[in-house]
Parts: sequence; structure tokens; C-alpha cells
Amino acid sequence: MVFLAAALPVQAVRLEQIVSREDPKFHCADARMTVGRDGNVYLSSNDQHGGYILRVSRDGSQKLGGDAVYMMANATANAAGVIASANAHFNHAVNLYDANFKQFAACSEFLVGDKEGWDAPARVEAGASGDFYGLDQHRQRILRINATGKIVQVSKTPEQSVDFRVCEATQLFYLRGRDGVLRGVGFDGQVKWEQKISGVWTVDDAGTLYALAGEMLKKYGPTGEAQGEIKLPVSAVTAIGVFGDEFVVKRADPAELFQVHELATGQLKRVVPSAHEQIGRAHV
Repeated sequence: MVFLAAALPVQAVRLEQIVSREDPKFHCADARMTVGRDGNVYLSSNDQHGGYILRVSRDGSQKLGGDAVYMMANATANAAGVIASANAHFNHAVNLYDANFKQFAACSEFLVGDKEGWDAPARVEAGASGDFYGLDQHRQRILRINATGKIVQVSKTPEQSVDFRVCEATQLFYLRGRDGVLRGVGFDGQVKWEQKISGVWTVDDAGTLYALAGEMLKKYGPTGEAQGEIKLPVSAVTAIGVFGDEFVVKRADPAELFQVHELATGQLKRVVPSAHEQIGRAHV
């Protein structure tokens, strides 16, 4: 018996390499994204040389970056363009910068400890008033900080949280606990509702919550009630944000800063790329 082996066509495999032309301290794929109250997108990055913040307009036409304090959890801005970053480790502060990334103030009233507290504050958020909110998670509280770096209010939280958002219009904090449950907590510290919500999430100016798990973007009202969902064909999403009628998506991609979609339909409006070169060659 004779076996004949059919000749298989040789297929060329294209190998590609992304060479970043951004600042060496900026790492596009794992940068953290927040949409500021000024409508710009803030991407923060860390390496052994320190922190870096990249500010990009949502249409991608304007971009400016600057050095920042190391060990950033995230960075954002109020409507006036004052930038804030949440910095852990030895710094333990919410740091404030002007529009050119020059630091001018800091609030250092976050827990410092050898066994716990090294990762506080976990996040900073900007309120519609222009004040900032820093999550002092190990003390179970949120510090409200004005644009000069002064504490103007301290709010207790019912448990230790790992992430949060804020809506001043509804006087509500949105807190995700270590158990994965997301709670709506009033500025008075009282839990208003609880929901087991998975995926990445954000909150808009009206207090509407958006959560993206897989390709489904789910919408919840300020009292935690489900308000529908739409399909969003994206993958490897690490952060989302809302500004006006636009929905901003950050993916773990070395060549893409973010995507902008229509909030109502999920339709893709534009992809804002990083500064990079794509080098490729065929390999047999």
C-alpha cells in the first residue's frame, strides 16, 4: 500500500513590531485612562523613572504630556483643566498640576503603613464643582479636596473599597468592594443600593452607571436599576469613560490610545492612535 502526501502550499507569516514614538516613560498598552471634566482624555503611565501623564483631546487633534509623581493609580482633571493624580507607595498623596504639568500642590492625608496603606489613595475623581475626591480606602473614607489641595470634606464609606466614582448631582459615591459588589453610597455614608456588576465601569454627570463586560455595555440608573444594554464589538478593554454623547474606550493595545463611540448606539466614531511606527516583514 502506498500513501501519497499532498503538497501543502507554503504560507508566509507576517511579523510586525510596534515601535513607540511617545515619551519613553509612556507605555500605551497598559496606561490607565480617565476622561476629565474638561473633556480631555488622561492617560497615566509608570516606570522605574517616574510617572507620566498624557492629555489628549477626544478627537486626537491635541496632545501634550508631562512628567508626574511616580506610582500613579490614575490622573484626571476638573473642568478648569487643573490636573490631579492619585499616587501611592511613599508619596501617599493626591497631587495637583497646572495645564503644563507643573506640580503646585498636594494633599498627603492618606494612610501610610508598612503592612497596609502603601497603595492609598486608590483613585482620584473630579467633581462637577471643580473639587477632587481621593479614595483613602484603608481608613474607609473619601477626602474631598479643593483645587488648591485643601481638604474641604471627609466622607466615611461603609467598607474598604478598591475603586470608586462620584456624582455630585445625585450626592452619590459609587464604590466597588473587594467582594466585587458595587454600592451606591450617599455623601452621608448610607448605602442606597447594591448590585453585583462585572467588568469595567464609569458614571456620567447625571449619575447613570455604565458597565462593559465582554461586548455588552449595560446601563444602570442612579438608584441601581437596570436601564438596558447595547452590543459594543470591542475586546481587551481596560477602562471606559463618558463625556456628553460620546463613549470612550481604552484597550490594551500598543498602537491605540483610545476609541470613541456614540453613546446611544455604540457605533465607532474614531480610533485615536499612539505615535508609533509599524515595522513588518514576511517570514516563511
